[in-house]
Amino acid sequence: MRALVLCVAAAACCAGMRAQEDPLAEGLRLYRAGDFARAHECFTTALAMPDAPHGDVLFHLGNAAFRLDRPAEALWHYRRALGHLPRDAELRANVAVVEARLGVEPPPATLGEVLLAPLARLTAGEQLGLATALQVVGVLVWFAARRRATVRAVAAAAGLAGLALGVRVAVQQAWPQPTSAVVLQASALRAEPDAGAATILALRPGETVRVAGEHGDWIEVTHPLATGFVARAAVGLVDGT
Repeated sequence: MRALVLCVAAAACCAGMRAQEDPLAEGLRLYRAGDFARAHECFTTALAMPDAPHGDVLFHLGNAAFRLDRPAEALWHYRRALGHLPRDAELRANVAVVEARLGVEPPPATLGEVLLAPLARLTAGEQLGLATALQVVGVLVWFAARRRATVRAVAAAAGLAGLALGVRVAVQQAWPQPTSAVVLQASALRAEPDAGAATILALRPGETVRVAGEHGDWIEVTHPLATGFVARAAVGLVDGT
């Protein structure tokens, strides 16, 4: 009996060491073994590590949350993962599956989002690469086409577009701001940032709303039907990176 206890203790110790050394790998092992709660803990630990592949970790965190019957939380993690893996087909398929289960739809795209849709399919690194390429090509063409005013105008436009894109990405990386939020639990959208304020409408778990501002424990959000305030604890914020 004593030997059995020692073996169990040793196994637990080894598992703890594996989780500390490589929580992502340990989380995947636990997930495959069907231990979704402990896998979720490992993925959460991995997410806090500075060198973690955040897109992959958030994807697996969403999978674990879904297996734990927490679909709204899963959708939040998936939406965060999209900022790192914008073209991942499996990730987008999972978003659609969870939205269907919750009976919710993404908010309608704004004009700005429609115009910037091609950029939304690129990672921040890819956008910076595109910005650099536009600036380099613009400068080279500008000097090569000295006597062609139209070509030089196009080159100047390309260079300025690259510069603007580079500044936009740099600002987003330096000062990430939440652009949307996923409702994690049934909540009231209120007219003021106060629990006693009038209720405008009821928010359902899984609904995605746009963030208009932050006010302490309250988030000002825009819903397709109204604008108001929701308790910060009731939503999961998604950075616009």
